[in-house]
Amino acid sequence: MSRAMMATLILGALALAFSCATPAENRRDALLRVSREYNEGLRWGRYQDVTPHLAADEAERFLARTGAVGDDFQMADEEVSAIRFEDDGRRAAITVQFTWYNQRRALVRNTVVAQDWRYADGRWICASQRRVSGDRFPLVPEPMLSRQEAAQGS
Repeated sequence: MSRAMMATLILGALALAFSCATPAENRRDALLRVSREYNEGLRWGRYQDVTPHLAADEAERFLARTGAVGDDFQMADEEVSAIRFEDDGRRAAITVQFTWYNQRRALVRNTVVAQDWRYADGRWICASQRRVSGDRFPLVPEPMLSRQEAAQGS
């Protein structure tokens, strides 16, 4: 075997070795794609892009929330501001800022939402969402206040 052929084989083997991504890197890349699809689905009202990334029972509740907001709800913008991976790329915390408004009130509102993503059975699921700051966001469930908390807030 000639030196040129040997060098070509070695370079090819090195290129192949460096191009292989680890499972954690593959999960991270998949989450970037899935979370973009999910949050842009929220932004543009493409709920068929959102529900596959929710557990079945939460997908039903989500669709009920979208029906309850009616035609007055409009998203103006969404921006992922942070992604933090945990558990060797099997969990992730994503922070998203939503800008939205009710058409009848014509008042722009901002909400920051924390999303907890989990990788299981070969796919990413948005396991939970909660409002971190800003206005109450109609597409994210809010915990019910206890009577004591409600009395303190009034």
